[in-house]
Amino acid sequence: MFFRGEMKARWTMCILCLHLADLADARETGRDTYDYIIDKGTGQCTEINEIEYNGEFPVRTEINTSGEKSNCSVFSAGSAGSVLANRLSENPEMRVLLLEAGGDESTRLNRIVPMMSALGLDGPAFWQYPTVPQNNTLLDLPERVANLAAGKLLGGSSMVNYLIYSRGSSLDYDGWESGGADGWGFEDVLPYFLKAENVQTPELKNSEYHSSDGPLGVSEPPHQKLGKHLMDAATELGIVEGDCNQPHLIGVCRTQLTTKRGKRHSTYHAYLKPAKHRSNLRILKNALVTKILIENGVATGVEYIIDTLPETAISNREVIVSAGAIGSPKLLMLSGIGPRDHLEELGIEVKSDLPVGENFQNQMSLALTTCIDRPGLTITMTDLISPKTIAKYITTGKGNNFYNANQIFFHQFFSLHFNVNLSISMSHICFDYLRLPMSSIIIFKGICHRKHGYSIFVQFVPSNQFSQRYFQHFRLENTTVPRKVSVQVFSLLHPKSRGTVQLHSTDPLEPPRVDPNYLDHPDDVTLFIKSIRYLANNILNTSSLGRIGAKLARPSSVCGDHVTDSDAYWECVIRHSASAGAQMSSTCKMGSTADPTTVVDPQLRVKGIDRLRVVDTSVMPDMISGNTNAPAIMIAEKAADIIKGN
Repeated sequence: MFFRGEMKARWTMCILCLHLADLADARETGRDTYDYIIDKGTGQCTEINEIEYNGEFPVRTEINTSGEKSNCSVFSAGSAGSVLANRLSENPEMRVLLLEAGGDESTRLNRIVPMMSALGLDGPAFWQYPTVPQNNTLLDLPERVANLAAGKLLGGSSMVNYLIYSRGSSLDYDGWESGGADGWGFEDVLPYFLKAENVQTPELKNSEYHSSDGPLGVSEPPHQKLGKHLMDAATELGIVEGDCNQPHLIGVCRTQLTTKRGKRHSTYHAYLKPAKHRSNLRILKNALVTKILIENGVATGVEYIIDTLPETAISNREVIVSAGAIGSPKLLMLSGIGPRDHLEELGIEVKSDLPVGENFQNQMSLALTTCIDRPGLTITMTDLISPKTIAKYITTGKGNNFYNANQIFFHQFFSLHFNVNLSISMSHICFDYLRLPMSSIIIFKGICHRKHGYSIFVQFVPSNQFSQRYFQHFRLENTTVPRKVSVQVFSLLHPKSRGTVQLHSTDPLEPPRVDPNYLDHPDDVTLFIKSIRYLANNILNTSSLGRIGAKLARPSSVCGDHVTDSDAYWECVIRHSASAGAQMSSTCKMGSTADPTTVVDPQLRVKGIDRLRVVDTSVMPDMISGNTNAPAIMIAEKAADIIKGN
């Protein structure tokens, strides 16, 4: 429920956004003027010079003739697949077929404007993977089920994520190498991060850890007023400010985003769009790959469905699977590559007995609220709908406004794990600081209260599971003292709990059985509790945050049977309100061929099957200390060189 003034503001926002969409599109340089549609019946090409707008965003499909041969077939066109399609088709002698189950939403406003990344978190642009009921968390949900989402469109999750550009720690990659992934240490992968990056922030251009020569735009968002207080608090505690993408990640840093000239810069924009009209690259949208064709231990092509009809594509050199940490193991198992017992139970002929779908890892997040007395530090509706703010973004694409940034404006990386040496430890917890009312969901207002334990009143109902669960734990009890709020999101970077991805059936249209097994390991809960205490006892006790009246809000609707602030109280809060993250990995583990826990070798070749590779975050031996989009792009850049070298 919202009031008349807020209804007016909402409609004003919508009207201004429509103008913003038109002007932003006009400002776009290098806009496509035609596409090719291949008629399936005749194989003839028809050039489309103009597409009439009919009120919907067009999904243009280039249909290939069934059975046509290519050198490489890639599925799908996500963060990794788009990179592969570009790099492999740089060689005009190599014919590349790229199959994507989704469509094209590159012209939609919430796929362009960074601040609007939180809008439209469901629909046809997403794979939806419900988990099995969880035993140790999501206790506030009747069915204890999380919905894991991934991008299903050109550009994949890089088109729908929160734009965070975070590579992780050098120790992550050195750990991969020491575990058997030869050639994947930090010194080996850094050149591929640099090859991809086109850093836009002047202060980072001369850094040895950044590059301006790659296709992918990377920028720091505008600095915000609240950020100054948080940075000062970190300084009081002796926490060093650094670069989020320097080799070691203990400290505080300003967010880096995949943006360029104020707009989202996904792998579609950076890699696929510049290459999509190459004569040796075919892109099939709305094409769902259902099976890898394997003859005598050799991958020869794929079966796929397009426009409800089955088709076949033959590859005479490589079949490359880039469908993500859930999609890739699903496709491999449907094709007979996976745990023997599981496949035989479903009647699938076993082509290679491998631990596909095991070792599933995903970061969990816990959101807590800090109430603030000082006005002017958080975003207001007036800020959001100000014509001056919108006009500045439209005309320049930059500046100290809200539209060219997402909601997260800086991170703190900490190691609080079992008294390890902070000087050499990888980070285990990341605090993301969000500005309200644009949290990681949708527009809302926050009110905290002095007399009743601080709480949140949601005026604009959030749109996804994370937000609905987060706010149901904060009840409005007294509205006499309006205050501003900030949200801290704790991300568990290296959970010890491990899950699985399995098939429900042999139906390729049925989602797989995903069991993340969240918070099964007690150390994961212990680390969350340590992080909460560090926030409450250290960060919020600094004079910098004391001056703005920062106070930690305690959830008032759950865990009332426990003593407030006790370990049991916070464990109850965590097990009720912690949420599934979107940084999924490690289900097709890379490493030595002699290691029985691995699926692919360091060349990313599937063990036991020739001419088949997996190239995405599923090959990570272990989760990295950050978000997975930048590493997915790096993996694809390195894989392209491996393939071309072979």
